[in-house]
Amino acid sequence: MIADEVLNGKTLDTNSNYLARRCFSIGLSLDFICVIPDRMEIIKGTVKDLSCKYDLVVTSGGIGPTHDDLTYQSLAEAFSDKRACQGKDNLMRLHQPTVEAMKNYYGVNELNDGQLRMATLPICLDEITYTPNIWVPLVRLGGNVLVLPGVPILFQQMLDHWLEKGPGNMGLKLEPRMRRMVKTLLKESQLAEELALFQKKVQQSGIAVGSYPKMLATGETFVVISLIGTVGQESLLDELCAELEETFQGRRITNY
Repeated sequence: MIADEVLNGKTLDTNSNYLARRCFSIGLSLDFICVIPDRMEIIKGTVKDLSCKYDLVVTSGGIGPTHDDLTYQSLAEAFSDKRACQGKDNLMRLHQPTVEAMKNYYGVNELNDGQLRMATLPICLDEITYTPNIWVPLVRLGGNVLVLPGVPILFQQMLDHWLEKGPGNMGLKLEPRMRRMVKTLLKESQLAEELALFQKKVQQSGIAVGSYPKMLATGETFVVISLIGTVGQESLLDELCAELEETFQGRRITNY
């Protein structure tokens, strides 16, 4: 997430949560989320570093028409060494298909300077993907960096469209996962020892076990024990869920 407005508290970041939920549902492992300011050196350094460490990097924000929208220029500079790009003045160019897509969307013959700025893209990009009924291009560059807008509805629709084929085209391994949850009124301190033994017992199966204390506005407190496994482990997850219900005097829930 690239957004001063998130860091100064003006905007609530919902894109990260949406990305996490979608990754979980299709089986992409999400290992890291960060929010950085609209500062070119930080954008360049952070995204390039993450691109080297992870199979896929998704950015959100900073591709609008104003002076503080710096994502495209920053990433053009960060990844220019992967293309025959000479000098900072030659890293960006007007992308005509995006210009035409924007004209068609708005029903105009000419675009203003702000609109043209949004259609000026890094020349070192790898791929452009268009989402139906959205003129905003989803840009992939640096091999594994996806550049998406910060507007939540656009982010969600463009991400969903890319996830239909994009991971497979990039050779990313998908392993859809499932979650089971048990609610108990016992305190975490009462669960800790037994839950550690339970985790050790199921470790070889690859089942992940977690516990999360909850406190509602009503004053109710409880703990949710979570089991996460892969599709195909439904029977095992159900068995383990029943064991947790008995061990911790809990009951299975679907959400909280």
